[in-house]
Amino acid sequence: MDATPGENTRGFTVAELMIVLVVIGVLASVAIPLYQVVPEKSKETEAIAKLVLIRDAMLAYREENATFGHPSFADGRPVPAEGISKEDGPRAEGSLGLSSDALLGRYYSHECFSFDGTPSEDEFTIVCDGSRSTAPYGNEVARLVYTIDREGSIDGGARAGLGRR
Repeated sequence: MDATPGENTRGFTVAELMIVLVVIGVLASVAIPLYQVVPEKSKETEAIAKLVLIRDAMLAYREENATFGHPSFADGRPVPAEGISKEDGPRAEGSLGLSSDALLGRYYSHECFSFDGTPSEDEFTIVCDGSRSTAPYGNEVARLVYTIDREGSIDGGARAGLGRR
């Protein structure tokens, strides 16, 4: 049925609907991958924040003790997370002054963090292995491993090809 000139017509043609669907498809194909990066970025950010916290505690330990060489900081050992902060009193021997609550987040818990190699006067590396997490959403980071050294160089996780970047 053709409309006569001057007659009020309503509705869309099939061609117009197809064009709208194509435009929506193109927008979705661009937007969806961008939003999938956000959860991975939050996991990476949490791990890095905790690694920086531990690294700073290690540097403070060295300032106080003139060495990183405490037996608690040996290869494969977990980062000691039982101490109390300086403001609350003296730290336990070999403690970094970090509580397990300070290392607990949405994805990572204090069980994730350990030393790689033997910290010495010159260097140390801290490993964050998501497979050891007991955090509420720890199962989401089981494949992510990050490391940080004394200089603050961070490697692993997304940077190692396990996530974005």
